[in-house]
Amino acid sequence: MFEACSNDGITKNANRLTVVNVGGGTVDHFTYVDRADAPPVLLKERCGNPILVPAELNDDNEWVEIDDGAGPMAGGAFAASCDSRFREAVENLIGHGWYGAVAVHDRYESWEQYRRLSTD
Repeated sequence: MFEACSNDGITKNANRLTVVNVGGGTVDHFTYVDRADAPPVLLKERCGNPILVPAELNDDNEWVEIDDGAGPMAGGAFAASCDSRFREAVENLIGHGWYGAVAVHDRYESWEQYRRLSTD
């Protein structure tokens, strides 16, 4: 029923994600294997909360947030890991303890969609 909540975002077809900025922000800091079943995301902070956003490599070989219209915004998916390094990265990012899932902001809308859906 809610299969299109991400508006064709990465979580529509992926059940796993690869957090590429935990431990460094460039490819040289770790080995990244391009996997369609685990697309790259960045762990970021927005309004005091951790979020995950789709990522891509720029011309300088650095991971950057994808800039594609209005977004990214939450589409209803969350990600979590039992690996303590993920929890520690979240805590270091937001400055306090964290236990839980992180919202995946992988929904993008055209500016026309955004205006249409945002009006009363």
